[in-house]
Amino acid sequence: MIVIKGGNLHLNTGEVKKADILIEGTNIKKIGNDIDPEGVQSIDAAGKEVFAGFIEPCTGLGLRDYTNLTQMDNNEISDPCAPHLNVKYSLDRREILRQQYYYTGITSFGASPGANNIISGQMGVYHTAGPSIKEMCLKEFAAVKGDFTMDVKRTYGMRGLPPMTKMSMAWMLKDALRAAKDYIESGEALYNPKNESLAKVLKGEVPLLINAASATEIKSVIEITAEFDLPLVLSGVYQAKECVDEIIERKIPVVLGQPHIMGFPAPYGTDYTAVSDLLAEGIPVGLTSGGDSVLGGREILLWSAFKLRQEGFASADVEKMISYNNAVILGVEGLTGALEEGKLADIVVYDGHPLETFESRVAWQFVAGTVVHEGNGGFERCFI
Repeated sequence: MIVIKGGNLHLNTGEVKKADILIEGTNIKKIGNDIDPEGVQSIDAAGKEVFAGFIEPCTGLGLRDYTNLTQMDNNEISDPCAPHLNVKYSLDRREILRQQYYYTGITSFGASPGANNIISGQMGVYHTAGPSIKEMCLKEFAAVKGDFTMDVKRTYGMRGLPPMTKMSMAWMLKDALRAAKDYIESGEALYNPKNESLAKVLKGEVPLLINAASATEIKSVIEITAEFDLPLVLSGVYQAKECVDEIIERKIPVVLGQPHIMGFPAPYGTDYTAVSDLLAEGIPVGLTSGGDSVLGGREILLWSAFKLRQEGFASADVEKMISYNNAVILGVEGLTGALEEGKLADIVVYDGHPLETFESRVAWQFVAGTVVHEGNGGFERCFI
């Protein structure tokens, strides 16, 4: 057992309180004051900031395939509708460890098929450290990933294949969902892997997470999916202001794309007033480092969060956007994303507040109760 003593605990309620955390095995055993059992390793966190581990919700982490850099291993561009493909078969543990996400407090991530298909495959949720992909897995099938952006028609149009227009993209998405609906209504007599995967979405077992950046793309996705009453998550959503009423009416969770890229505003610009409106209505808003086909790097999630602070968002709101809200969106809030008794001990201890100053550093990071990093000013070898 390990006890983290006297840190400033940042709770998902927005409250900050000084308390101890007792870790037993992989989980948080107890949170309270003056926890000091005999024979337990004690970590002095007095004056330090303690957070639930941050979550990168939608990324190509571990999927680059460094042996063949011509194409990331999460972009299967032989079929624009591929809901049956599972990202876990492309995950490389050594690539995940190489990124050393635990140096900035990121304890888990949503592994995502890429952005080149209308329906790209099945997302999973994994820890950023662990002895094997199997043991790092929090949820093997967390969502079906889709895209309704220029990337899709660019990918296929360059080869003279459909979809070459947004019209064709809309038809293909609707046709795939209708085929899955017919599959369910027919009693699923004849097994079909594509329909089987989308049936889980239509039954409400997992969400359909679709990347849509512009107002036109967002409105199209909302309209197409409305027919099926399915759980929808929108990512990117840079021009959400023109669609905010529809998002609120359907209570659609949102994963906000990276506000700035290489120091410049994202191509569509981020409408921060829409983000404020969604938060005010209780819509879960998460934050990602930029996308499923871009390996953003461990720093970018915090840079994006810092940018939101500069735009006037409260620290507590932004903290939730990179932890608890992302856990809710990915369906793992029962396991991680908050400092609560019984949840996995995915914890990061900073020597300052990472959203208040760039001078803050990770003092300790825990992934499922294991110390994976202690702040020592250096980087460790990770080819294990």
